[in-house]
Amino acid sequence: MNNKKIARSSNIELLRIVAMLLILFGHSHLRLSPIPGSEAFIDAPISSFFKVMQSCVATVGVVIFVAISGWFGIKFKCQGIYKIVFTILFTLFLIYGVAIVTNTVNFSFDGLKVCLTFYEGYWFVIGYIGLYIISPVINSFIDNASQHEYKIVLISFYVFQCIYSWISAWYNYYNGYSILLFAGIYLAAAYVRKYPIAFLESMRQNCW
Repeated sequence: MNNKKIARSSNIELLRIVAMLLILFGHSHLRLSPIPGSEAFIDAPISSFFKVMQSCVATVGVVIFVAISGWFGIKFKCQGIYKIVFTILFTLFLIYGVAIVTNTVNFSFDGLKVCLTFYEGYWFVIGYIGLYIISPVINSFIDNASQHEYKIVLISFYVFQCIYSWISAWYNYYNGYSILLFAGIYLAAAYVRKYPIAFLESMRQNCW
């Protein structure tokens, strides 16, 4: 591997670390200071605004993770799915087993359901596995669509996403977090790589 490839790999790994730190910060902040409601915004609008912004950093971390996948492209393999699923289940059951042994929690069927990822809090896990499964279809579109078609799909997607999962909330799939969201981020990152934007490309070359 040449020095350029090593530098690129190092930068991406650094970006992954930043994303993890953002996610950890966001979740810990939510634990210590939940998102303020409408009354809090009326009583203390400035502090409430900054609390919401601090909570949003976790979302930024998630976007970075998925965007990295879109930038490099997911290379679908059945073995890859098995590895992801096994790692997740092994980790969850290990944590649950330790919690039972240490009397932190009691054994329950609800606990087993959580370990099997039947829990909305694991939306990222489910969303990413879903993205991995449909990635060959997305990659085929990326490789074969014209730039105009690609652009229309991206614009249409984000208009749809904003209207139906943010503004109207008519179709509220876990506040917009879903396989569909991940597919949109993946497509956007792949588009920027395939059709570089001048100032972004200049920044990337300067960093790498």
